[in-house]
Amino acid sequence: LIMVMALLFLPIWGDGQANLLVDDMAKFGILVNIFLAVFNMVPIPPLDGGRVLAGLMPPSVARILDSIEPFGILIVVGLIALDIYTELELLVPYILVPVVELRDVFYALADHLVATGGAI
Repeated sequence: LIMVMALLFLPIWGDGQANLLVDDMAKFGILVNIFLAVFNMVPIPPLDGGRVLAGLMPPSVARILDSIEPFGILIVVGLIALDIYTELELLVPYILVPVVELRDVFYALADHLVATGGAI
């Protein structure tokens, strides 16, 4: 919605302010998508990472992973709560560090695409 408003008010604001707003919104969208992609690959059964892990395991282990899937969301919430309220640091090294690294790569790619007019 903010991006649409920025494009609509481009003649009023001038190029500088609207471009900054669109740029910030695009970068925030990139960051949110990277976080969701990395978080979704955590190897706990209701997430896609759990399904990938089950697909790589022998059938007997995959059945065990499938049996804990109904409780997987409780496991995810519990791990997040443990990370917030204790000093286990589960999120920082395994989720936030890859997010920051991927963010830097995609921001550099987006800046390059803007600078070159879309040419890779």
